[in-house]
Amino acid sequence: MTAFSNRIAVGAAALTGVAAWLLLASPLLSAGGRTGRARSSSSAPYFVGDANLTGDLKPWQYFDSGGTHSVSRMPNGVTEPGVVRVVPDPLGQEGDVYQETVTPTSRWSVGATDGDWTYLYNAYSRNFGVDGKADWIHFAVMFPGGGAYRNTRGEWNILFESHPEADWPSACQVAELTLTVIQYTGDRFPYLAFRVLGGDNACPLQASHWIYRKTPLRRNHWYDVLIHAVWSPNSDVGLVQWWLDGKLMYSAHVADLWQQPNGSVDHPQFELNNYRLHASWPSTIYYGQALLGPTRGSVAFRSVLATKSKR
Repeated sequence: MTAFSNRIAVGAAALTGVAAWLLLASPLLSAGGRTGRARSSSSAPYFVGDANLTGDLKPWQYFDSGGTHSVSRMPNGVTEPGVVRVVPDPLGQEGDVYQETVTPTSRWSVGATDGDWTYLYNAYSRNFGVDGKADWIHFAVMFPGGGAYRNTRGEWNILFESHPEADWPSACQVAELTLTVIQYTGDRFPYLAFRVLGGDNACPLQASHWIYRKTPLRRNHWYDVLIHAVWSPNSDVGLVQWWLDGKLMYSAHVADLWQQPNGSVDHPQFELNNYRLHASWPSTIYYGQALLGPTRGSVAFRSVLATKSKR
């Protein structure tokens, strides 16, 4: 990725600022959940990231562990300075999974002193993040216990982003959709939060939408994350819905793409990342299946036994 240093420089500030706080006290609706029994008609997904199918990082395009690498050239990932690789699920539930372990040195040596990161990502495609188009995003994520996952204080503990294309002339280079772990000073425990940004591209950022799940972050639990996005810089057109473990946490018409004064619109990429404020300790996140598709049915989770048998 180019212009990544711009992303680091604004990362901490971007997660703060003016916000329209949306605190949902209870879930609203149910979704397909871990069983994969989605309730809409099915069609083919356009991306299936499942280590049980390949045994390595394919078909992801790139990964980063303090340097960007092509998966086609390094399908088994790396173990330093950060870890991005395929391992057996420590809980014995999901078969083979993706491990991302961030360390104090998994970052660029120049221009990136504020953050550490590892991530898997796909470059921009005609199938994802297109103005006026709808996408469904479905992935599983697990935070291991025993001190293996440890967040930093504040908002900068990101695990998913739809991030602006690197060469797009964005003023802030801030992701439109972000799922992160929050623990402010004074909070008794860390918890998940979802942020939505979009509209006119300007710094400082305009009001953002934050959705908090103020219950303690669960360790050694596979979270089921389902997101439906109709992409648009226009809040009358854009739509974002977020389900967590089968329960609808948020649904609203909002702007979810950036737009320049000349009318050009961002085209974000899909990232699963362990991206945090710089810290002195390692921290691990595991990812299971990750699917992108045009319908809810198209991104239903596959059977672990069935996918492993295809290798």
